[in-house]
Amino acid sequence: MSQEHLPQQLPPDMGVSPYLAEIPVSNPQRRIDATSWSTSFECDLIDTSNGIFTQEDLRLLAHVNCSYLSSGTAPTLLSLKQHAQSLAILIKKISVSTSHVFIGDDAEIVENEAFDWLADLSKPYENNDATHNTPLHALQNQIASENEVLGVTHHCPLTIRKNIGASARGRLRLPPYESGHGLLMHANECLELLDDDFGETGGLLSMLPSNSEADSQQMASARNTLIGQWLIHHQHLAFRQRELEVDLANMTDILAKEASIPRQLVHYPPQENNQRTERQDRYILTNIGDDVTNFIHDLLDKKEVEDQDYLRLCEARGVHSRGHVKGIVHQDVTSRVSRIKGHGRDSPIFILPCSEGHPGVRATREAERKTPEIRLVARKPSRGVERRLAHEREMADENARELETLRGEYAILQHHYQLQQAWIMARENGPNGEQ
Repeated sequence: MSQEHLPQQLPPDMGVSPYLAEIPVSNPQRRIDATSWSTSFECDLIDTSNGIFTQEDLRLLAHVNCSYLSSGTAPTLLSLKQHAQSLAILIKKISVSTSHVFIGDDAEIVENEAFDWLADLSKPYENNDATHNTPLHALQNQIASENEVLGVTHHCPLTIRKNIGASARGRLRLPPYESGHGLLMHANECLELLDDDFGETGGLLSMLPSNSEADSQQMASARNTLIGQWLIHHQHLAFRQRELEVDLANMTDILAKEASIPRQLVHYPPQENNQRTERQDRYILTNIGDDVTNFIHDLLDKKEVEDQDYLRLCEARGVHSRGHVKGIVHQDVTSRVSRIKGHGRDSPIFILPCSEGHPGVRATREAERKTPEIRLVARKPSRGVERRLAHEREMADENARELETLRGEYAILQHHYQLQQAWIMARENGPNGEQ
């Protein structure tokens, strides 16, 4: 700017540069004040100096501001009409309408109807009815932002905001976005983030302290929290379920297939000096199907072959014995005995022969030996985890770009340093060694 265009002196009422006077400031002729539901609104169209709107019109437009006018995307006449139609339909659905309402000065007005606000468009609509002044929290928009990469981001249900506009008193109110659905989504996202943090150690269940004496205080603190009680209860249920599954498998093994229940002297009355034999209903062989019978015979066949080999070895050494020829083949096996819980000695004893090698109970033995564990269904990364990963990738890319920039600057500085060193050496090592 040339010197001749500069003002010779400052205006007496200004203590700043006069060029700031050219910066537009808020003009009450083109501004609509904030309400309890929206911020202030100001645009070129409603400027009263244009002759389109008057101050009375601005008073009637006190509630015009909405996201359609404040989103950064210019609305169209079609979008405004669609918005007005949607609002009219919404008002119709949440209020009572028993008659028609005509627009005009002579229209009959029925108070508290759905469209009573259309009866007179020459003055702002007012209504002191309690149902019309009750906050409709269920209509609040729960979406905070929307991104093409991360999708929809909801408002935190624990956010506390101050009232704005005419109702602002500087007081905090209840969280405006608090709802059952919002709190559940928020809690689920927090749990997913915690599960991702503890993923290497087992997820959420690994957050619980151990039952050792060193962690007793932490376990007591965990029992006083809702999530601690929930995780402990879930852990107890999981272990109890495993115990019941093993018990059910054992009972199924006892009752499966054939059982041998002797009928002799089952209810024989004991008589002094007249008891011919012991009772036969004390022991019941269970799960003695062909599979375990063949398995036991296979063991005995193998044992018999070993005995015959041993007998031939003894005969080769000149040792003869009739006991091996007329004897029996025996094999020690591990069997499991059980009885009915709560009946004590009155319960018969169930014998499961060869329980360790029994083909029919092999799965039960493996389940008993297996270390108890709780398995959860693998989940896809949640939006919270994806946002965190996206932020970490963004930070990593930014650090990589910054590192690459620093490397380039270092290479340039190193090149300049080498040039300076070469120039200094060239000056020192001139033709005559003169500087």
